[in-house]
Amino acid sequence: MASAVSEKLADYFECAVCMEQFKEPKVLPCLHTYCKMCLQELLKEQGSDYVINCPECRQEAKIAHGDVAKLQPNFWVNNFMTLLRMQDKDTTKPFPCENCDSEDEAVSRCNDCRVFMCDFCVTAHKRFRATRGHQMLSIAEVQKLGSKALSKPSFCVKHTGETLKLFCETCEETICRDCTIVDHREHKYNFVADVAEREREVLHILLNKAKGKEVVVANGLETVYAMKELVQSRVSEVNNEVDEFFDEQVKALEYQRANLKREVMTEGKVRVDQLEKQSRVLSSFLAQLKSGVEFTSQALDDGDNVQLLTMKNQLSQRLTQLSSTKIDCKPCQNEYFKLCVRQTIWRNMKDLATVFFIINPQMFSVSIVGGEEGVMYRTLVGQTVSLVVTNKDREERGEYHVAASVAMTGEDEESLPTFGNNNGSHSFYFCPTSKGTVTLSVTVDGQPVGGSPFQWEVYPVLPICDEPKPKQVLPGGFQAMYGSRPYERGTTHGNCFKDGRYCWTLRVGDFASYHRRFEIGVTTGIKCKGGIQTWSLSVNGDRFQRVIRSDRVLSKGMSIEHDDVFTVFLNLETETLSIYHDRSQTTEVFKGVKGPLRAITTGVDIF
Repeated sequence: MASAVSEKLADYFECAVCMEQFKEPKVLPCLHTYCKMCLQELLKEQGSDYVINCPECRQEAKIAHGDVAKLQPNFWVNNFMTLLRMQDKDTTKPFPCENCDSEDEAVSRCNDCRVFMCDFCVTAHKRFRATRGHQMLSIAEVQKLGSKALSKPSFCVKHTGETLKLFCETCEETICRDCTIVDHREHKYNFVADVAEREREVLHILLNKAKGKEVVVANGLETVYAMKELVQSRVSEVNNEVDEFFDEQVKALEYQRANLKREVMTEGKVRVDQLEKQSRVLSSFLAQLKSGVEFTSQALDDGDNVQLLTMKNQLSQRLTQLSSTKIDCKPCQNEYFKLCVRQTIWRNMKDLATVFFIINPQMFSVSIVGGEEGVMYRTLVGQTVSLVVTNKDREERGEYHVAASVAMTGEDEESLPTFGNNNGSHSFYFCPTSKGTVTLSVTVDGQPVGGSPFQWEVYPVLPICDEPKPKQVLPGGFQAMYGSRPYERGTTHGNCFKDGRYCWTLRVGDFASYHRRFEIGVTTGIKCKGGIQTWSLSVNGDRFQRVIRSDRVLSKGMSIEHDDVFTVFLNLETETLSIYHDRSQTTEVFKGVKGPLRAITTGVDIF
């Protein structure tokens, strides 16, 4: 082409499959564009469906009835390719008239009819009464205005000659005037221009969200690249340390040095490979984000209202899909390893030195058993709190030492014994004997885990009974909570929980004295539409003593026995209620739990 810009643009509008300029460009749901014929060749039959795997992002697209022609055309690519053709001064074939079959060179374009015309058609156009008032643009003016001047009118496929001027909001499709009489009678519809303005705002919101995700992923990719370099650099540094150490030793140590270097290289390769794999995933997803953002931006900038609305759903679905995709942008590996020299006797030469892979303490979480990960709840005096330290890095190897200590308000710090579990986690227990603030410190190999030290409040044990009583306010801010049988739910005994996080432990009492009644959970205690709102587990006379959720779903793995222990976790910040059954080690979770609430404690005792 004549100019470098034109050549660059021409390359940009090449199909990634045939490596030629687009011919009838069609858009896949992932917003990547290919020639219609290229897509036809990529079409595969998969059972009763027809699918195309995008060559760029590998996302699978289902093609209805295998008809590639029904895919949306890339209108702005078509427009820009027309502009390129007009700017191509080296071409031997002039830009032809679109109004007649003469193939004469076009000299103007009617802005109303939106077609290019030769000199003869322009003259005729200006003579006809119906068209002589139309605005005619010269080729130079069209080039100056850009792709927006090349948009073409969209006609209804059902009603010949009728333009798509309306948008049916019931069916979410563009329609013509005749469509409102036949297929869309009594539907809600509006003018394209009015709906397009609103939908542009929606797409702008989705676009901004996708752009934000693009920045996050791009930053994450840079972090992964940086971490990969750190790991590679650390591999080199550790290898140098190994060399410096073993160069001072006798030749008898050479075999051990080779083993250690191999271990370093293996670990480095594992981490680099994992980071490389993660970088490929992030690169691919970043490319999808860039493609989706760029495509939608072009559609918003260059598309007319009809074309925009025609692709609205596809654009919205793709941007929503990209923005909602969960992807880990933090490096999946770290550079935490170094040479650890052991000053042992020469006869233990094989253990003289080893590569020590440092544990990353930030990859550990501390949770109350049965509760949400990493969340601390307000607890009760005299109730044992079971905690677990979990390594979130499933691929982390090696042994590590976990230590825990706790201090109550005004008391000295005391160490808590920890116990290793078979799954790599560690457990420990703490039973507060007085109210106040708990400060818990947890370390791994002497380094504090993420979030340590943890703090929560301990409140007095709450009294409980099975009959309605006046509301009481207890020291520490709690209000008394009472048991309630199902037929008493219309009575409010006082709201205990309005905000924050709480947990309490309950033991199943004598079933016979409660007439085989059992229910634990929380309730609003007030009437609303549909009655009182309750989130609970119950056994209502079932001889198998099976547990049923308040939403009438049978609990899996739970049944009631005398002296069974349950722990109730209420998190009003995340609107979550979790009820943990100690014997079966299963948890039932309720979402959308909103206060103020009081506890339901039928057939159980607080201990």
